[in-house]
Amino acid sequence: MICLINIYSDIVIYVCAVDELLEAAKDNKPIDIDLWVKKGGVDVNTRHTLGWTPLMVAAVNGNVNAVKVLLELGADPNLKEEFSTVYHVAKLKHLNPIDGNKLV
Repeated sequence: MICLINIYSDIVIYVCAVDELLEAAKDNKPIDIDLWVKKGGVDVNTRHTLGWTPLMVAAVNGNVNAVKVLLELGADPNLKEEFSTVYHVAKLKHLNPIDGNKLV
């Protein structure tokens, strides 16, 4: 994943960190998850563009170790998805339903 870091904007750095946490959840990397939450300051219940939390991403990908560490870090297993279907929200936000990137 490529992250653009602007030293004058915490928002760009934070967005990058959120993306990294979500990718670590998807790729079953509990050490990276721990790092991004504890050292990177990313909210463990943050959501990606289409409304999933890192816990949802880890669970849907069957990543047991990632799920365990997210729960240990305080991930809320009772949060609900913020969309009716990924395709519906992607269409409304002009995003690719597979990766959440903007459609050109």
